[in-house]
Amino acid sequence: MMKTMCTLMAGLVILGVAATTWAEDDATTNPAQVEAEQPIPPVNVVVPPDPDALPFLEEKHFVMNWLLLGPFMYDKDAFAGDEQQAAATHAFVDNAGELDGSQEAPEGTTWQVHSFTGDVQAGQVNLHVPYGGNTDYAAAYAVAILRADEPMESLSMWVGSDDYLQIWLNGQLIHTYDQKRRGSDWDQDLIEDVTLNQGDNRLVVKCVDVVGGWDFYLRLTDVDDNPLTIENAE
Repeated sequence: MMKTMCTLMAGLVILGVAATTWAEDDATTNPAQVEAEQPIPPVNVVVPPDPDALPFLEEKHFVMNWLLLGPFMYDKDAFAGDEQQAAATHAFVDNAGELDGSQEAPEGTTWQVHSFTGDVQAGQVNLHVPYGGNTDYAAAYAVAILRADEPMESLSMWVGSDDYLQIWLNGQLIHTYDQKRRGSDWDQDLIEDVTLNQGDNRLVVKCVDVVGGWDFYLRLTDVDDNPLTIENAE
């Protein structure tokens, strides 16, 4: 009897070791598991204007789904300018236009995907929601993919921000607002002659807060100023 029990226990130990080994191998070699650990920017499908749509701006006309990197906190006296304007162009990360979720988050920051709902009005990307309502002297990067079924040229990008803003499209810096602190609203700045390539286009926004509100708006219009619709990829 004792011999039989010993044999049974040895067999169970061998099975346990094998199961552990298989689990370790699976965690190491399973591409799906490894890939899931990397944050991925949300895909926003850019749709041509609807000729039957009502002539009002709605949430569907704004980019609302983002991969965020932040918050980057700074001291209230860290940057030059009577209203910390130099923070607008400060590189809180290197090569900001290339951000895509594959970079390691700097100490004190995290990557997170967030789908926003306009709090004050349609289209508001309110960064106090993920980072806290009392956050001041801070910056964050927001990354999204704009997917176009065909090339889209001569577009206009309309943005607003509280406070400062920089925008990169496909790695190129296309806009900086660094004048004065301001409260945000629709269409405060216009970026003309924007081109979306067929397929995926990487959009990166840096929004810098001094004190108070911390948010931005971003939408696109065609050559006739008709608003484009932004849809979540299936």
